[in-house]
Amino acid sequence: MHDAQRRALLRALFWLVCLLPTAAIGAWSYSLRTDGHRRAAEERIGAALGMRVTLEAIRYPQPGLVLLEGLRAYDPETDKPVLAVTRVEAEPAGDGLQLAAGEAEVFADDGSRLFAALERRLKRELPDAETRLGVEIDQLTWHAGGEAQTLTHFEAVLGPTESGRHLLVNFRTFDLQKPIERDVPASLRLARTGTSGGAETTVELDTGAMPLPAAMIAPLIPAAAQLGPSARLDGRLKLKHAPQGWEGVIAGSLRDVDFQRLLGPHSSQQIWADGDLRITWAELQAGRIVRMRGGVTAGPGQISGGLVAAGIEHLGLGDPRGMPSAHAPLLFDKLDLDFALDADGLRILQRDASRPEALLWHRTTAYWTAPPNVPQSPANLLRALAPERELLVPLAGTTSGLMGVLPLPEMSPPRSAPAGESSQALQPRLRLRDPGGEVERR
Repeated sequence: MHDAQRRALLRALFWLVCLLPTAAIGAWSYSLRTDGHRRAAEERIGAALGMRVTLEAIRYPQPGLVLLEGLRAYDPETDKPVLAVTRVEAEPAGDGLQLAAGEAEVFADDGSRLFAALERRLKRELPDAETRLGVEIDQLTWHAGGEAQTLTHFEAVLGPTESGRHLLVNFRTFDLQKPIERDVPASLRLARTGTSGGAETTVELDTGAMPLPAAMIAPLIPAAAQLGPSARLDGRLKLKHAPQGWEGVIAGSLRDVDFQRLLGPHSSQQIWADGDLRITWAELQAGRIVRMRGGVTAGPGQISGGLVAAGIEHLGLGDPRGMPSAHAPLLFDKLDLDFALDADGLRILQRDASRPEALLWHRTTAYWTAPPNVPQSPANLLRALAPERELLVPLAGTTSGLMGVLPLPEMSPPRSAPAGESSQALQPRLRLRDPGGEVERR
């Protein structure tokens, strides 16, 4: 081979082996810094979250490690912020992906979007739903209606199980006013499993050493939003949402509850006060309360005179001769009682030993006193909450929500037909009455 041919061959090899790969890597590196590449990453993340996502920058500091800076997620309908993370590191970990962040913020007013994204992964509605995903956040600030709640050592794992998929979350609470990290972590588990009767969702929550803002779980359990902006949850729950409804157990306390917001959707009468709702034990089956033990403490505040009168009339909470004549609000110092609810009925019990038999009082006047310790129909509670209606069948809109969860009484044994009427078929009859008049149906 001539010398000129050798030089030409070496030049060709140099271009092929050195310059072209170097140029390709340079072009690829440049493309990773372009706005087009960043927008493509925003679209992929946004599709996974179901939200509009923006990134300040995306970098690749070393092979296998992706650095996302200034990640923001917004509600696609209202364009309100939902999630803000200063810096996210993503890298492969075994058969999945591991994410790590220093600081992050969740805005709970629109936090339901995050739970919707989790639900899509739990239901396998995303192409990469089988990928195991781990998340570690040093400090997570949760803006939940009232004061922001700071969570530390936030860890989450989302991935497949033998029967479905689950999400495991552990974190510790941190009080900014008293900067003491709590030793016992809070934990949350969401699981989606398939059964012969249909898919089931399991929710397990343990609040750990410090009560959590109820607004934190409002995206998961919408009824928590009715407890008020300052309400806190302390306790444990394990619930399963089967095709027939929720079932499971709850034990704990709801503190600093706004009773006006709690009763508002269920009653035409009101209590204007904050207080606590204690749930010593509650068991649910098929969406209904099977048995429940607990107590209520509230005050000072005001209560509708009509509600005081209805409690006396329908729940036996005092002498009918002492019912208020007007429905104007009444001042009260304290409402304090225990209750038990099961298939036998509702029991209302005195709690404060310093006020014999008193359940609701103002100074020396007891508005409500403890009734006899015998069960009464849960329908009496509905009658008290909607006293302006004759509740033969409680169809009032304010009580319809409670009807669906109160325990059902045992069915009475069938009666024998009276003598001489055995040949006549019994005709079912339903009578409904409301302020518009009475309708009788057969």
